[in-house]
Amino acid sequence: MKRISLLLVDDDFNYRKIVQQLLETSGFEVNLATNGNDAFQHIKNQEFDIVLMDIQMPFMDGLTAVKLINELDNSERPIMVASSAFFSEDQKIKLKDAGFDELLVKPINIKEVLALSNRAHKTSIKKLTRQKMAILNQTIVQKLSKYGGKADLIPIYENFVEETSFLISKLKKVEPKKEAIITKSLLHTLKGNAGSVGADKLSSIAKRLEITIKENNFEDWHLHFQELEDFFLEFRINYRNLLT
Repeated sequence: MKRISLLLVDDDFNYRKIVQQLLETSGFEVNLATNGNDAFQHIKNQEFDIVLMDIQMPFMDGLTAVKLINELDNSERPIMVASSAFFSEDQKIKLKDAGFDELLVKPINIKEVLALSNRAHKTSIKKLTRQKMAILNQTIVQKLSKYGGKADLIPIYENFVEETSFLISKLKKVEPKKEAIITKSLLHTLKGNAGSVGADKLSSIAKRLEITIKENNFEDWHLHFQELEDFFLEFRINYRNLLT
């Protein structure tokens, strides 16, 4: 299984170095940021499993940063963890409402971060759902309909639905552990096709399943595959209305 990637965000140089060493010794792949804006730029350009962010920082604090990060059009949102020497009850509510998943008191207990790493892969599908990604990415639709109306796109989407049905039926018949190459190929095709027509949920779950095959991690495969089928059913039911 790949190392868990973690972005450590803190303005205290000594604290960053100490925690970085502890995390890397525990098996994490650690990147560093010094404030909320720095973290935002990192997350715009790179995917992380966990973001461990201080709340009080110059230039941009953690509360402001997490709100901006939640607005990013990333397929996979990291587990957002706020860190501080103290959390008031009112602050806990504000941080949770802003989008933090967990709150950890400084000095950080590495065991608590390790517990989060065990959730990082298992919660990826739930994170996609929580992100409330659109059934159909209207930005992609607008690009495709540049030289015609949305209604003219229906044959394209009908072909996509037909091909996706075929790919899913093929995936049902393969044994992912024994036929990993075939499974990855089918998922890769599905991911690319879905992304090209703006079916972002489908593309994201196909990507996640493809990664699990590459990592030889077959735990909960059937659960995740059911998510793929559910997303496809949702798309199939709604796409015509979204094109008119």
